[in-house]
Amino acid sequence: MVRNRRTGNIKNRGRFSACVAGIALIAVLLQGLSVKAEAASQKTVVKIPVSQTFEIKNQVPDGLNREFQYIMTCEEAKAPMPEETSEGTYTFTLKDNEKKVIEIAYEHAGVYYYNLKQQVSDKKDKFSYDETNYKVAVYVTNADNGGLDTQVVVKNPDGTKSAEAFFHNSYTGDNPAKGNTIVKTGDTQNIILWCSIAAIAVAVFFLAVFIRRKKCQ
Repeated sequence: MVRNRRTGNIKNRGRFSACVAGIALIAVLLQGLSVKAEAASQKTVVKIPVSQTFEIKNQVPDGLNREFQYIMTCEEAKAPMPEETSEGTYTFTLKDNEKKVIEIAYEHAGVYYYNLKQQVSDKKDKFSYDETNYKVAVYVTNADNGGLDTQVVVKNPDGTKSAEAFFHNSYTGDNPAKGNTIVKTGDTQNIILWCSIAAIAVAVFFLAVFIRRKKCQ
């Protein structure tokens, strides 16, 4: 009888210990999930607007290249960069009057600096390229709600702020050929006809005056 009670107490203690261990394990798992959720909530995405205009003047040849290449680089090796970045350089193209938004994801507070400009490896005749080098600063701070606040500042080379990175390229073709002014045959004939009529009218006038004078004599 006493032995059965002791055996029952031991079993109950084992069950209690197992329950406590299970509860502790669940608490650890929940804490891990909350940490992951908090880390995920601290991720934010910044958008940097870029636009291009391409002006064409005079004649346009067939197969004119309307695409231009741009590059974005960071001033710090570990700074976040857009997807598809290769060896610290993000490259993209714009065609005609196209716009683009560069997206960069951030997970930590800090200040990040970038350079954004047009890449022209081979300048072609009759093209004019915008060589502006924009300085982009991204300010990432910790928010009161546990997330991240961001601010993007795009600056011109002279230090003034710009709403976007704007580039203007142009192409100036040849002037249209100006043909020589040629008098049409019909126009020439009309001029001769009117001159003849005027000459006849003058002759008739003088003849009438001559005859009248004769009669008066």
